[in-house]
Amino acid sequence: MFDFKRENCQEWITVKFTIYPHMNKTILLGLALVASVSAANAYHADKYDGQFGMSLEGAYGIATKDAMPNVAGGNLSIFNYIETGSIVHQISLNGGILAGSHHPSVHDLGISGPYTASVRSTYVPMMAGYTLNLPIGDYTMFYLGGKAGATYGDIKTTIHGLEDGSRSHTISTTKFSWAAQAGFKFSISKSADFLIGYEYYQIQGYSDPGYHTIKLGFSWNF
Repeated sequence: MFDFKRENCQEWITVKFTIYPHMNKTILLGLALVASVSAANAYHADKYDGQFGMSLEGAYGIATKDAMPNVAGGNLSIFNYIETGSIVHQISLNGGILAGSHHPSVHDLGISGPYTASVRSTYVPMMAGYTLNLPIGDYTMFYLGGKAGATYGDIKTTIHGLEDGSRSHTISTTKFSWAAQAGFKFSISKSADFLIGYEYYQIQGYSDPGYHTIKLGFSWNF
């Protein structure tokens, strides 16, 4: 039973209601949910609001074209978190290196004949990015974002088995590149997260190679 007073009135009104036994579990569950959400929001506010940080991730990329090699390497990112309610925005600067080698069929290179080929690729991407982080638990966040910038690439193609031995051709230049990514962040301390995610990485030029990339790493807040 509760008493309350109407606004701008002198009289008090008594309201009486009954909570039946079958309602208790529902009410307790609702209160627990509210408490957990409040706790999660408070946790994220303390950890992410206005924080600078960095992340270091290892990456393995599977090429979308048979002529191009798969690549492996790492990515270093410096970022700033901006929290609005339960959503955490992230602005970042990203750099890294990816490299790999491959022995494709000469037919994949548009060459016919009894020859063999080898391709070696090295990429150095530099991109700016935005990531949207959504809490899905007390210590887990789902992230979705994108990056754009430039990639310096060095690609060496060698054809073997020619009459005069082998011949190589190297392309070294900088091209526009972009990436789309999604994954999860698992909090492991008040200042660190474990990261696992997927990224599609596209370089314009070099026969437009794209890579399906799996990334694992850690991030730290300053």
